[in-house]
Amino acid sequence: MKFTIRSMTFGVIIAFLVPVCVAEDGIATISKRNIGADAKSFVSPEQLSSALFGIAESEQWEPESNDEIERGIGSKSYAAAGPAVVVVRVGRGHGTGFLIEDDWIVTNQHVATMGLLDLSTGARVVNIHFGRYKDRLMHLDPQSYPAVVYATDANRDLALLRLIESPSYLSEIKPIQIADSSGAPGDDCVSIGHPSAGLLWTLRSGEVSGVGDWPGEHIDSIMTSLANAGATSDQTQASVQGIPKRRVMLSTCPINPGDSGGPLLNADGELIAITYGIPKGGTDQGISLDKFSYHVHVDELRAFFDEIPAQPEVAIPSPWPPAVFSHLEDSNNDGRWDTWSFAAEKGGGQTGVMLDLDEDTQPAFKESYITDPEKRKLWNFEFAITFTPFVRAFYDTDNDGEIDLVSSDVNGDGISDLTIAKKDQQWERIEATNQPVVAPSLLKEESLAKQLEQRLE
Repeated sequence: MKFTIRSMTFGVIIAFLVPVCVAEDGIATISKRNIGADAKSFVSPEQLSSALFGIAESEQWEPESNDEIERGIGSKSYAAAGPAVVVVRVGRGHGTGFLIEDDWIVTNQHVATMGLLDLSTGARVVNIHFGRYKDRLMHLDPQSYPAVVYATDANRDLALLRLIESPSYLSEIKPIQIADSSGAPGDDCVSIGHPSAGLLWTLRSGEVSGVGDWPGEHIDSIMTSLANAGATSDQTQASVQGIPKRRVMLSTCPINPGDSGGPLLNADGELIAITYGIPKGGTDQGISLDKFSYHVHVDELRAFFDEIPAQPEVAIPSPWPPAVFSHLEDSNNDGRWDTWSFAAEKGGGQTGVMLDLDEDTQPAFKESYITDPEKRKLWNFEFAITFTPFVRAFYDTDNDGEIDLVSSDVNGDGISDLTIAKKDQQWERIEATNQPVVAPSLLKEESLAKQLEQRLE
């Protein structure tokens, strides 16, 4: 798919970074036939639009000229770019996004993946809120508009959304332009977003404070590598291999949860980066690390546009359940781990289970690997089930070490409401009428199917 941007055509969150979206309380599902009605039902006139800004729904809007009195970079950027910055609502949580062209919106991957699940397509859907610029302020439009999560990239932490329904005034909004020059330390910049504990369309000015590759040029990693030699240095390099790599920009613009996916603009109001995280605080050590913010470099966005699919992507859920506690079990007392159980709290109910039915995980596997995304992949399971926010079953049907089928039981009747399968390295929704969400027969090896049947008895 060729994706055209007006200025050009294009044919980590890790331990010491905190994503800056506001998490939702749960996940719901909607069907295609009622996407519009469902999306519009969340926001009422009694919410922020009238309470905070005093704007009546029936008020007639007359778009203002952006030719404001010269007041500096922040004021000019706010007038020009503010209307293109949107609220991306996911359940009760939210992030920020911005209009990049026509009905296309950019945000973070970690924001988009919290969207609602559309059972008819297998894609995720989020709700978009626009604002109108008047009297030098942005005012919330209480109407919400559904958008499909069209494409995501976890390594770059980017997502592309496409509006399913659009406001009547969409053509009046000028999309944010991509800068020809991405900027360098010392350049003025502005962020616009919707920070928690703040106000909608909050603007913050600052300057670019750094540009580099993450995590390879992260100063702590570099200093550790320089200080060590030989095997220790190799271990340091290996420890960052599983961390998503991306070009990043640091700025002195103060960022809060809720700002994820918002634009970082240069002095001309053009896009130079996309906000995604802040350093984890070091208050336990008596220091503050939150003096700068992290943004995905605009070069990553250009590369992302080269890989846009022809159709909206199917949402691929994670087999790893939310958990604080876990424990390994030897259910058949043969001296090998075969079950890994997870719980949200000690002594609490299970949030998920992973079964190594043929017991081929290495005996040296440790329960502590749960905290390491790379090491925990060494748990070679053929079946997994998660119980929150609803029941999902994960199958490695051909026992090649990769999940290739997922069934979801949204309404709790034991029957799959949505089944997705991996075919030729592509995930797609498949018809599976009256298929139980847990079905041992989906495992192609008879011995594994028998093992799962016995575990269910």
